[in-house]
Amino acid sequence: MAFSQKLFTSLHSYDDSDTRIGELNRIWYDSINNVFRIQLDKTTPGGTIIGGGGTLATLAGTETLTSKRINPRVSSAASPTSPLTPDFSSYDVYAITGLTTALTINAPTGTPVDGNKLMFRLLDNGTSRALTWNATYTVIGVTLPTATTISKTTYVGCIYNANNTRWDVIAVTTQA
Repeated sequence: MAFSQKLFTSLHSYDDSDTRIGELNRIWYDSINNVFRIQLDKTTPGGTIIGGGGTLATLAGTETLTSKRINPRVSSAASPTSPLTPDFSSYDVYAITGLTTALTINAPTGTPVDGNKLMFRLLDNGTSRALTWNATYTVIGVTLPTATTISKTTYVGCIYNANNTRWDVIAVTTQA
């Protein structure tokens, strides 16, 4: 939840943050506990802490997040049109679930940073399909697949290497 400058400057200071019962729809800063609170009902004495208390993560700050999950951004398609140009600014995983034609995988668009990950999950529709990879995919100890294996899922894992502005392919595995 973001606080506008207008909202923040209109907050009032209360020394008795535990006596907010009966004051509905009020947001205030509890300076004793260093938290923002909101009173939405009459049953929660002292209001509800916004952000869970403690130090809130900021957009520009450097914080350590503990016990948090970052969900991957997944693009799912039964059979995308070829060529496929991954958009890294929108997706981390490209899941192809029933490839019906040969597929060329172009260099991703977007602005990756060193260490970003990109994964491809490839499955044909019961017929092996040719795969062609752009030169930006640099193999490191693996071999890029040149075709799908009939009705078997193949994963291709890449990490962005800012030193050579390439996607290092570090993992390729196919379902047994």
